[in-house]
Amino acid sequence: MQTPLIVSIGIPQKLAAQVQRALPHCYFIHHASEDAALEDIAAQAPRIILFAPPRRVQGNRRYLFLSRLGELGLAASVPVIVLSDIATLADKKNAFSAGATEYLVQPFTNSELAVRICAGLDAHDCRQSVLQLNLRLSRAKSVFLKGTAALMAMKDAETGGHIVRVAHYTKILLEDAAIRNYYPGGLTRQDAKELSRAATLHDIGKIHLPDSLLQKPGPLTSEEFTIVKTHTLYGGELLRNLRQISDSTFLRFAEEIARAHHENWNGTGYPYNLQGEEIPCSARIMAVADVYDATRTDRVYKSAWPHAQSTQYIMDNSGILFDPTVTACFYKHLDIFKNISDNWQNFTVGSFVSI
Repeated sequence: MQTPLIVSIGIPQKLAAQVQRALPHCYFIHHASEDAALEDIAAQAPRIILFAPPRRVQGNRRYLFLSRLGELGLAASVPVIVLSDIATLADKKNAFSAGATEYLVQPFTNSELAVRICAGLDAHDCRQSVLQLNLRLSRAKSVFLKGTAALMAMKDAETGGHIVRVAHYTKILLEDAAIRNYYPGGLTRQDAKELSRAATLHDIGKIHLPDSLLQKPGPLTSEEFTIVKTHTLYGGELLRNLRQISDSTFLRFAEEIARAHHENWNGTGYPYNLQGEEIPCSARIMAVADVYDATRTDRVYKSAWPHAQSTQYIMDNSGILFDPTVTACFYKHLDIFKNISDNWQNFTVGSFVSI
């Protein structure tokens, strides 16, 4: 097993000696300078940090070093144990507010110190295991998305390119704070990322449809269109079944979008004739991205519209087919939408890299 690396900052010599006696199996690096400690922490990736706040400094200024750790993105991955010389509630509050994960008041016994540090080491190891697991899950998700896109491209080349572009359009809308704040309960940046990736599965139900319908060169009959509309139900059901196996924010968004991206703001859409805010917000965002791309690209049954015509159609139907808040955001980013449409016509599986 690797020897645990512990970096300490500002710890007096007598206390440093006690720390090393308490945990002789650990390798310690002691720093008097906070700047040098920051460089060492960034370079060495310690498993735990011990911090003794400066005695002559009062209030939350005692913990500016922890704030600097947070600004550099170092505090999130490494537990910080504060060894304080002040036994007050205010000091403890300042320490935890600045990013401390544990707080010990001097004097303390060697056994107490050893227990706290070992708990911190265990917490660090668990956190690293979770991070590695999340990384593997993220990679698996990327493989799943790429495989799905490739499968749909083999079945219908138009659909393959379409799902890549709409994911990018959705991402642009979600990068706007106005949309994230508009979302019920708000959207974190991570949730926004999950939603934009989930958008790639909006037409997954089309896998169930006959090729003869997807590739028909002329208009569909009413009976054929009724069949095509079932892709929302098949897609939603497929993703619901996946959620029963392993639920996640990603799959929840994907199911919402697959089921409801053809619902209209005024209740004239399908499959459930939902109206206004009855439609999941994820699907209302997707609807704008979906229609923009569908009108901007050649299909076997129609020619592509110019950017201006697609834009005019969406804005004319704001509050009718589309959520007005989403169309207002769309209008702010027209140049980006046009750029994606003009430059992403050829589908490749690698197009998923930046989603």
